[in-house]
Amino acid sequence: MSRIKLVAPNLRILHINDTLESRGGAEAYMINLGSVQTEEGHSVDYYGISIERSHVKRLRILTRIYNPFSFYGIINKIRKFNPDIIHCHMISMAVSPSVLHAAKLMGIPIAMTVHDYQYICPNRFFIYSDNQPCKHGFNHKCITTDCWPKDQDARYFILNIYHVLKTIVHRWGIKNTVDVFFAPSKSLAYWLKKDLKIEAVLTPLFSDLEGINPSNIEKNNKIVYMGRMDIEKGIEYLFEAMKIVEIEVPEVQLIMIGKGELLEHYKSLVSDMGLGEIIDFKGFIKREELIETVMSAEMVVIPSFGAEMFGLVGLEASLLQRPLVLSDNFGLSERVDELKVGLLFESGNSEDLAKKILELLQNFELVKELSENTKDIAAHYSKNKHYELILSEYNNII
Repeated sequence: MSRIKLVAPNLRILHINDTLESRGGAEAYMINLGSVQTEEGHSVDYYGISIERSHVKRLRILTRIYNPFSFYGIINKIRKFNPDIIHCHMISMAVSPSVLHAAKLMGIPIAMTVHDYQYICPNRFFIYSDNQPCKHGFNHKCITTDCWPKDQDARYFILNIYHVLKTIVHRWGIKNTVDVFFAPSKSLAYWLKKDLKIEAVLTPLFSDLEGINPSNIEKNNKIVYMGRMDIEKGIEYLFEAMKIVEIEVPEVQLIMIGKGELLEHYKSLVSDMGLGEIIDFKGFIKREELIETVMSAEMVVIPSFGAEMFGLVGLEASLLQRPLVLSDNFGLSERVDELKVGLLFESGNSEDLAKKILELLQNFELVKELSENTKDIAAHYSKNKHYELILSEYNNII
């Protein structure tokens, strides 16, 4: 695959993430990238913490800012594995930038993929108090403003100070240690440059579904949501939209795939809204079943309200040739308009979301047209191109 002449032809690559448990897109990307690197003959290992079972949970107010346990843990890992390069991912919730300082102390070059807006927005959602995308970046307003999701508790000011302090430490940590940054979206790369003066290399994601042969799309009124069950995912807007959709298309079915802290809350909400007959929670399902479920649907909906990129959910739905209905915020919509693989709705507007869902449910020719357009997406999110780009940047800093 690779035609790049490496300083060392077979690298020893250590990936670092808050956790090695399967929690979201960052972890899936890290494992996918590590698998490709292993296939290409490199030695790959991983470092992370079991968030639910470790001391970090008891001390996380302090260790999320700077984790001394991870500092010594990564030193021990480096001594055992002897990496040529370290590639960091999400490190703000458990391991902290202490791992970066340990790596620098050991003389190991560092690459980092920035997966979200956590270094620009202390609460990472990047939605201002007016429920609009933030235009300010990181400044004093992060302390004085009660941004979305609004915290009705009077303690929000103290919590803001804590999150701002954590962000200051983490921003300082990455700027003074990381040798090359990767950003999966233009929007995130823009804000990293504007807010942190960081020049990030644009690296659109890839999926292990590349090369799959999807089944033909069928008219069946099935919709799929797949992702974490968390507040920033805009799930409540989706449920409100489904009440409207059900009136026009009573036989509609929404399949919810994923887990998260709010899973039980959303199940109760669906029951209270009287949507139990049309919404089915699958929870976490195996990869093979996930693929089959997506291919059984007419469309995949991504209703996220908080800041996100066009990540693995959107990419994999497109590789499976299913049209997307997704919010128009930040990097989430970057390639959808350009490649014509779905419909955009106004972020946070459940009526507009219902309108776009109905537009597809009531026009199967449009569904087939968008499905056909998805066939070109693999060229824009190629595994080979991604691997070559990452490898080239590794080579520049080793």
